[in-house]
Amino acid sequence: MLADVTIQHYTSHRTVKGFWVQPNNADEALSALHFAKQRGLKVCPMGAQNSFGDIFLADGQLHISLTKMNRIIDFNRDKGEITVESGVRICDVLRLALPAGYYLSGLSGSYSDTVGGMTSSNCHGKDSWKHGNFGNNILNLKLITATGSIITVDKEDELMKAVLAGLGLMGIIIEITLKLKQLPSLMVSASERKMDIKALADFEDTVVEHKYAWIDMLNSFQASIVRTAAFDLTRAGESMKGVLFPVIKTNIAGLSPKTFWKLVSVLWNPATYPLFNHVVGAAHQDGKTKHQFVINYLYPWRKYPGNKYLFKQNSFYELQTLFPREKFLSAFTDIRELVKAFKISPVSSAVKWHRADNVYLSFSGNGLSITNTFDSVLVNTVKGKDFLKKYTELVTSLDGKFYLSKYPYISPNQLKYSFPGFEQWLKLKHELDPENIFLSDTAAKWITA
Repeated sequence: MLADVTIQHYTSHRTVKGFWVQPNNADEALSALHFAKQRGLKVCPMGAQNSFGDIFLADGQLHISLTKMNRIIDFNRDKGEITVESGVRICDVLRLALPAGYYLSGLSGSYSDTVGGMTSSNCHGKDSWKHGNFGNNILNLKLITATGSIITVDKEDELMKAVLAGLGLMGIIIEITLKLKQLPSLMVSASERKMDIKALADFEDTVVEHKYAWIDMLNSFQASIVRTAAFDLTRAGESMKGVLFPVIKTNIAGLSPKTFWKLVSVLWNPATYPLFNHVVGAAHQDGKTKHQFVINYLYPWRKYPGNKYLFKQNSFYELQTLFPREKFLSAFTDIRELVKAFKISPVSSAVKWHRADNVYLSFSGNGLSITNTFDSVLVNTVKGKDFLKKYTELVTSLDGKFYLSKYPYISPNQLKYSFPGFEQWLKLKHELDPENIFLSDTAAKWITA
């Protein structure tokens, strides 16, 4: 049903008024596209609205939510392949795959993301340094183009390099076939170790599957805490029988997420972020090991939904920036000095390792990313906007790039510099959608510049 509604993304930087429709199938999605073209409206496909940036919002335009197109079309256990509609949540894929001895790599940290949204972001995970981003799981997909045609895009097609991480701007993804990976064990052995930040760029551990690091961006605590996980082959026969498979939670300890996080924010808020990070670092136990189900390792925050309510205006900015390996230490040092100079404390900071792929707008490369999460009240000020401006300039000067799904607020020149494949992406976009039917307000400044 078509509705005229108010629409936000997860972190609520911006609100727009627009049309909204939730098709149940491809025919209804086509009808919505035809309606938009007849009315002269731009179209924004959307998934679970978990994006941290407003990349899919367009004021006064048509937003097509695909969350009701959530059928699992086929699951071939013998071939290890699964075909789903784009609105299927990743938790529902894993609910089938894990007990059957399969998993997927390059998963985001959100258990409720849709497969279509993860494809449009080409999301990454703690194992992307080893297996690459989410797009490496995809064999083919079906796409509704601006003309109303339904085409199949195969893994080897050049167009796949534009649809992946294409932010929904190439068309409406309606169906995706994924190649699952063999799961060595349902259990992982997760470990912690303290490591000098200077050693992170050269850290190698081919035995582990997942790795990331926690860092203290503000305090004198200089060492990072590297967290790794390997499949626990000693417990490869472990069964999920009798284990309640995790579901998307709607409350925390009997409280609504909003109530729970507002209580937490009494102690954990912008004034105490530096202290909190210092305490986390000081409490680290070097060599600590924990055995757990892989699903619990991948989604530790699934027990605590709605974390945006921790923040004063239910809003935050997460800046995830990827740097070449040889520039990582300079980037960390310069960002740290910028944060200290402005006295704008991140809620938390983390490092992840990445590898390169050939997707045009992909957050990938032979390097490391730094993620800083900031409460919006700290940056929605004159000083805060100056801070963000200098932050983006610093990232560009060190050959870095932003993860566009989290922070798309960069200039066309910065985008072109950070993503050399942008011109080819734009060429394919114009061939497939010459009238820019698929367009958001944020993307318009890049595409029409």
